[in-house]
Amino acid sequence: MLANVEHLNALPEGQMQGREFAVTPAITLNAGKAMYLSGQTEKTAAMKLQHLKRIKKTFRI
Repeated sequence: MLANVEHLNALPEGQMQGREFAVTPAITLNAGKAMYLSGQTEKTAAMKLQHLKRIKKTFRI
């Protein structure tokens, strides 16, 4: 998902990407649930940690 966000940011000026696109807390939660239920507990923890770091940087917590 994050690669898609970067791709949208790289679009030429004339090719507007439309509405803002970001990984929301709800997307992270649901992706984490799916990963956890599929047994990918380490990947789930890493993803959540990365998301929390991004939030902390965004809100300067």
